[in-house]
Amino acid sequence: MLLLVFALKPDKRNRFHSLSSALLGISLSFGMFTAGLEKLVRWVDFDLSTNGVLRWFYGGYFTLDRQDLLADAVLHFPPLLLEIMDYSAVIFELTPFVCLYLGRAFWKGWILVACTFHLANVCLLNIAFNHHIPIYLAFFLFPLLDEKRLRSDRYFRIFLKVSAIIVIIIGTMYTAKTMADETRLFLEASRVGRLWRSVFMWLGCTTVGVISLVGELKVNQSPTEAGE
Repeated sequence: MLLLVFALKPDKRNRFHSLSSALLGISLSFGMFTAGLEKLVRWVDFDLSTNGVLRWFYGGYFTLDRQDLLADAVLHFPPLLLEIMDYSAVIFELTPFVCLYLGRAFWKGWILVACTFHLANVCLLNIAFNHHIPIYLAFFLFPLLDEKRLRSDRYFRIFLKVSAIIVIIIGTMYTAKTMADETRLFLEASRVGRLWRSVFMWLGCTTVGVISLVGELKVNQSPTEAGE
């Protein structure tokens, strides 16, 4: 949590905010890598009769009644698609260190994939992982510390406006939930309501990630365009 605070707002002008962001990225990468390493051993078996995703799905669907949103669709997935989902999860969880090494654009791209990965988990497995959202946003919001970029990058200004709107919407949702005895749709206190809140939060995080990545790619292309 301390690293997250420093990644978002350094206490003075030095390179510590870059260091803290790097340490947070390394910590996140290590956690994902350890999870992916276990899946590599268990899930990559080139056997269509066994599946790691279904092991998670059946346990939640039949034991914990996680049968909301798009969960029913998983029952109709062909074995080949399920196998591809297994291997995709393994590749995703084993590659963060590589993307972190390759630079900010690759790292933000991996974080964006992570957002869609968790969004799929909410919709298909009814597992939210909402505690990951502020960590991912820390990397998308990191350029807030660059005042020069704020003045020169139009995409970044759009990114700030969208981020502010998302924060206002989420804050309004939770305020309304706290003040109202009975609420509707994604504000209700039911399990389905909590899942819908997670869907909207992950969609918001994904939107911020897309804008942040586009801005990053735009900045990286500028020197080349200037040279031409």
